[in-house]
Amino acid sequence: MPELQGDTVAVVFGFDVDVRASDDVKAYLERHLDLMRYRTLADLDDTELERLAVAADTNTRELLATLGHFSPEVTITRTQSVSDGRPMPIVRIVVQEGPATTVRSVALSFQGDIAEQPAEESDVPTQLVTGGVGEGGHE
Repeated sequence: MPELQGDTVAVVFGFDVDVRASDDVKAYLERHLDLMRYRTLADLDDTELERLAVAADTNTRELLATLGHFSPEVTITRTQSVSDGRPMPIVRIVVQEGPATTVRSVALSFQGDIAEQPAEESDVPTQLVTGGVGEGGHE
């Protein structure tokens, strides 16, 4: 919970998250991990923190998949340090993302009414129908 210190508000964390990954993946995970939202809950007990750590594995893998990393090695451990004279739980997430999957081309086909409409009358974006590899920002 926030504590007032003079004219500033200091945020007191209930636990810390230590992400160890390549710089771009680390920044992405630190921004989007569900676990990050709960750091300010100073009254979490050990069972609740363990549940969050377990859920962080799935959440980390899902986020990595959005970056094209479908077979990452993710290790989540819990440790503790001392911060301001009190124990500070730490959830450490170590990621070996592995190679990213790259989509080189996509073939779309349509069935039903949409396949019978002329392209100019269809609601389907034309860059998806007519764009080649690298055109229109799609690869």
